[in-house]
Amino acid sequence: MTTKTSIFLTGATGLIDGSVLARLLAHPKAADFEIIALVRSEAKGRLLQANFGVKPLVGSLQDVDKIAAVSEAANVIINTADCDDLPSAEAILSGMKARHDKTGEVPILIHTSGTAMLINDAKGVYLAETVYDDMNLEQIKSIPPSALHRHVDIPIVEADVAGYIRAHIVAPSVVYGVAKHALVDAGIANPFSMCGQLLARAAIKRGRPVIVGEGKCSWSHVHIDDSTNCRCKGSRSRGQVGWKPRHDMKNFDASTVEDFRGVLETENK
Repeated sequence: MTTKTSIFLTGATGLIDGSVLARLLAHPKAADFEIIALVRSEAKGRLLQANFGVKPLVGSLQDVDKIAAVSEAANVIINTADCDDLPSAEAILSGMKARHDKTGEVPILIHTSGTAMLINDAKGVYLAETVYDDMNLEQIKSIPPSALHRHVDIPIVEADVAGYIRAHIVAPSVVYGVAKHALVDAGIANPFSMCGQLLARAAIKRGRPVIVGEGKCSWSHVHIDDSTNCRCKGSRSRGQVGWKPRHDMKNFDASTVEDFRGVLETENK
């Protein structure tokens, strides 16, 4: 009898985690997966179990004891819920360490961070010239601990170096695109980008776009399908540790002016 791979997702109803879960359910070896997902809604939890065979863990990121226990039982953990929530990340690491101590297994953590750690203080006046490369180890290590998301990323890297987890830090830029999959059709997952919605709501409320300074700042963007693909390819050589297994993602760059122009064109259709 083949032992199933236990996968724990810290979400299932958002744009990113819903898309990742849908991709796992459509995987050729999906029958070999035993998936558990953290959800706040009991009703959506019931739908996940009844229609998709996903075991729900009803709760929130504040339920650190639950998260630690489920993390200990998992071979793979995909953390997509909140890249800045340190207590839940520490609970995940605690559970993974307990699994390693008891079994000798090195479980996999695919953690969602973000490129906001690269934000500078340009205030829309100029376009920064520095290009960050996730293959440039020294450059990535030089990002200060005070930068956004680093307070969670650093303990994860330290756990990887310690040898009790295999970590991938996935750092998407602004995620765009509309998710189209079975979980959206079932009313479980949100198909839209939170950032896109915030931009649209701000423009509609004000009657005009919000431009910082001269609008010369540039944002990188990545499509939801590419973002999902990266997370679903989370195995790597054990020889790579620390900051090396980091994946920054983008498809193109656009200024804030160009972003809001797109919002307004969509609104006028």
